[in-house]
Amino acid sequence: MADWAAMGYQAENLGQIVGTVLKTGILGDFGGNLEGASNLVRSTMAIWSQDLETVAGKFNRVNDLMAKASAIEASTSVWMGELAGSLPEVSNSAQLFGLEFEQLLGIMASMKQRGIESSEAANGLKFVLQRTYLQIHFLSILEFVLVLEVPHHLSMATL
Repeated sequence: MADWAAMGYQAENLGQIVGTVLKTGILGDFGGNLEGASNLVRSTMAIWSQDLETVAGKFNRVNDLMAKASAIEASTSVWMGELAGSLPEVSNSAQLFGLEFEQLLGIMASMKQRGIESSEAANGLKFVLQRTYLQIHFLSILEFVLVLEVPHHLSMATL
């Protein structure tokens, strides 16, 4: 509960926390490892539901995402617990890039099926997403600066 309290959740949210962690533990076939399920729920809550203001809305979003993760798990034969530890590492970059949670899970599961360990997949994907994001934004800034500095009688096409 201390980890949840650090995120701002109160004792009154304990029922929602326990319910979501148990559902995730069952859907993700975590067995008796509810700590792994709790870590996945907590990191998913922190990253993928930060735009929601109500606690109920956040738990609804996470429950929906965990159900989608379970469906991806069932269709790919990749255990959710394998991805749970590495998802927080890449989730911020994926969200910044505009990927949805289920897209990220699908990419990670595909990489895992091809023999890439989850931690390596997360590192590689995070690197690619960050580099691509920075290049896109660098080009946008460069284009903006060039437009400001190009004399009006010239066009971008003549450069």
